[in-house]
Amino acid sequence: MPSKPRHGCARRGCPELTAERYCPEHERQAQREYDAKREREEPWRAWIHSTRWRSATDIHKSKHPLCAECDRQGRVTPAYLTDHIIPHDGNYELFWDETNWQSLCNPCHEDKHKGERWGK
Repeated sequence: MPSKPRHGCARRGCPELTAERYCPEHERQAQREYDAKREREEPWRAWIHSTRWRSATDIHKSKHPLCAECDRQGRVTPAYLTDHIIPHDGNYELFWDETNWQSLCNPCHEDKHKGERWGK
């Protein structure tokens, strides 16, 4: 399979040639800038990457190892993540309210969020 043609890095003034948008150094820099922008716009994104959240969801999934939505439909599916039943929309108290958590498999989580985003 032929490789992508190489071109100049998209970062102004960078002489590196790359097959991607940015050279590896500027790709890391662009990702850090993007992440920082997202966290300024949506501070809760930092909460989901915190050690506290990882620990809390590990405990939650150990207590609730099966997908809640699949269980309601009579299927037995291992849970992949902890989801907020009512979207927290940046509300700190609702984010950490364990009564608002449910374990979901990835397909059910994707379906739920498609519905929330697109009103389906």
